[in-house]
Amino acid sequence: MLSCLGVGFSYFRKGLWDYHTTPSLKTYFITSLITTLLVGTLFGITKYKSYEVFQEDIFGMLLPTVLIFSGSVFVVVFGAVFAVGQLTLRRRKRLEGKYKDE
Repeated sequence: MLSCLGVGFSYFRKGLWDYHTTPSLKTYFITSLITTLLVGTLFGITKYKSYEVFQEDIFGMLLPTVLIFSGSVFVVVFGAVFAVGQLTLRRRKRLEGKYKDE
């Protein structure tokens, strides 16, 4: 976990977002959607296998629980990716201005 934070910090410091994409609402949405689908599916499978009440009533108990959890995950991930993307754009502008002066 610490190495992940270290790599993320070093990318941010250099103004890097990704080598193939740029920070945009489309990128934030796609990233959040993929993360939500993966985490929501794992959450649903885990709850289904762990609790009998979810096995007995899939549409009444399991589906709403997974949808609420997935919606919350989407909002949190979108907010985090949006914030990091905006910080990266600002950092790029600062670095760009720094090297234009030279």
